[in-house]
Amino acid sequence: MSFILILLVLVIVGAFAGMSFKSRGVLDNLKELVENQLLETEQAEKIKAYYQNKKANSNIAIIILSVIGVILIGLGIILVVSYNWYQIPKFVKLGIGLTVLVAAQCVFFLNIYKKKTSLLAVEGSSVFLTLMIAAVIALIGQVYNLPGTFEEFLFMWLLLILPIPYIYGSSITSIIYLIGTSIWMYAPGVRLFEFSDKSNIIMYLIMVPFALKFISNNKYILREKFIEITLFLTIAINLIMFSYSQNNILNPLVMINSILVVILFISSVVKKLNLNLTQMLVKITIIIELIILAFDKYYHYIDISKVNIYKDVFTNFISVFIFLIALGVFYYCMKKKDYENLLYVIVPVAFTFTGYIFDGKYSADLTYYFINIYLMFIAINFILRSTHINSLRMLNAGLLITIILVFKWFLSGEFGILQRAAGLIISGVILIVLNMTMIKRKKEVKGDE
Repeated sequence: MSFILILLVLVIVGAFAGMSFKSRGVLDNLKELVENQLLETEQAEKIKAYYQNKKANSNIAIIILSVIGVILIGLGIILVVSYNWYQIPKFVKLGIGLTVLVAAQCVFFLNIYKKKTSLLAVEGSSVFLTLMIAAVIALIGQVYNLPGTFEEFLFMWLLLILPIPYIYGSSITSIIYLIGTSIWMYAPGVRLFEFSDKSNIIMYLIMVPFALKFISNNKYILREKFIEITLFLTIAINLIMFSYSQNNILNPLVMINSILVVILFISSVVKKLNLNLTQMLVKITIIIELIILAFDKYYHYIDISKVNIYKDVFTNFISVFIFLIALGVFYYCMKKKDYENLLYVIVPVAFTFTGYIFDGKYSADLTYYFINIYLMFIAINFILRSTHINSLRMLNAGLLITIILVFKWFLSGEFGILQRAAGLIISGVILIVLNMTMIKRKKEVKGDE
């Protein structure tokens, strides 16, 4: 079995190496073709860009295999050491751990000294050092029976691996750090400073500048996308947790969507950050959230007179501050007539209207009807826009939302079996017809070109 696994890995590596040599051969011939006037310079540049992007996309397999290789090496070392572990003297155990750690550090700094920038050098040595630091911390604690919790171990490990991304630019280590701090921050009893457990977010924010700079470089494509997805998910979750309090004057719906709107605004306005994927993720998150809420009425009316706003002043201040920024974004989009983003930034404003202006008797009904009408409007907007820009993806997104809403309405119990079946069949026929029409139109456009 192990032989088959090794053979499979070698075949994959060989395939990608073959692709690399093939693209390199094509790129080497471009200059000769241009000099002999067989190819125009502009066309040569397009071919060069195509193969460079193709090479960058294929590197993801190399990254994954490199990391798997590093992990296997680390596991092999651990298995060798753990064999007859209790018969090994303490000083030998400690010596083995420190030797492996020093070896990992030597490889890491030697790569930096030689200015190696390959994926294997950067990610492999960084991840290997990261894992060895964790192993040595655990080893010292086990050998000397040091008291401590998992949260304390995690804090020490994160603190020691923090410089690695900044020193050598390792994307995988930064992802490990962002996820690790997000877990550590909300562990029970954890506090970076004694005055508040909210101060734990400082540990997370330290890595954000590196992640934003790495994404904005726009060099590594897939690695940037992994960091961008991790950054979006962890920032959204951390801000929601950070601003949550039982004595918060803002209800969760308003707070969550205000945070998403602020993230959308920053990612769309600050073009240098190159956060295009983040914009899409925010929009998808808002739509999915509302689709979930569309299936049942959500009671979120808050009587401010009964909220003790002085019990958690700091959290309430941050929450209101984020909400005010979201209101500012709404005004900005209205003024700039940015209707595309306005579709999403209106959500926290609408939830504020339904959750505070009206009392609890009407709050849930108004929110329910707003969500359904809003989703129907989004679906129609997607379908209409798709016909103008010939986008099958946008068309299918609009149709999918429509089908979900239709399916929900038919399941409400107000319709009979035959009516539900007819509705589903009609929806399916419309979906197929519109897709076929869009495909035909795209073929006609390509034919005209």
